[in-house]
Amino acid sequence: MNVLLRITDQCNQDCCFCNVSSDESVPLDEAMRRVRQAKDLRTLSISGGEPTLNKGLLELVREAKKNPGIQFVSLQTNAVTAASSDYARMLKEAGLDEAFVALHSHQEKLSNVLTGSQLWQKTVSGIQNLTAAGIKVVINTVINKATYEQLPEFCLFVGRTFPDVKEICFSFIQPHGRAWKNRSALIPRYSEVVPFLKKALEFCDGCGIAYCNPYCGFPLCLFPAPKKCSSEFLDSPRSSSEKEGVSLVKRDKVQGPACQHCAEKTRCNGVWKKYAEIHGFSELKPFKK
Repeated sequence: MNVLLRITDQCNQDCCFCNVSSDESVPLDEAMRRVRQAKDLRTLSISGGEPTLNKGLLELVREAKKNPGIQFVSLQTNAVTAASSDYARMLKEAGLDEAFVALHSHQEKLSNVLTGSQLWQKTVSGIQNLTAAGIKVVINTVINKATYEQLPEFCLFVGRTFPDVKEICFSFIQPHGRAWKNRSALIPRYSEVVPFLKKALEFCDGCGIAYCNPYCGFPLCLFPAPKKCSSEFLDSPRSSSEKEGVSLVKRDKVQGPACQHCAEKTRCNGVWKKYAEIHGFSELKPFKK
């Protein structure tokens, strides 16, 4: 089982597509209690807001690594704080296994517009410091109308700038929160994105970068790669116990008419309900049974 633990709702960026609710975080003492009592966790993901703004983060990571019931500790971050090489080193010394780093464009100006900050260069430096400290880095990019045509160039930038980064997660903008308010400017059709994403994945294949279609990504039938690259396909069917956090994603998604005849109906959750309000279900292509 995987667990997501939000330890702050504060952030040093102001992303125009942020969908995190301010009431999802827990106080540090409660986070500590959950970490100490955790059993049989494959991955503990620590998130926010921006979790590095919580002064107790290092202590929490150390506590998680003491617990034999937690196999792997991941940090969801924009890596800005890790622009300090000392902080990146302290994360490593605390025992952090992985940093899941948000980087939404290879273009500094566009990234700063999307994140409502002037912190792109610090994120780049943070990624470099994390890999130099020996922490595995997975880059997460949120695909939206402003960035999807640049996906091949984005992957080229990642390959050249971060040679130790060997995985990219291709999230699709969630139509909630600020993203919903800015939907006309931000939320493309899946089918518009696919040709550019396909070229990006071909580049990744050619240079040894793995990739992931996460729960907040594409329906299985539209992600232009083998199904084994999609989190929904690798997860257990709906009849099994669901992972904390993932169940919330599933409740916010809906299957279309074509999905009723799909061989992967029990694994794929379809599209975001709000996405269907905008673009409908016509893009979905069921797998044959």
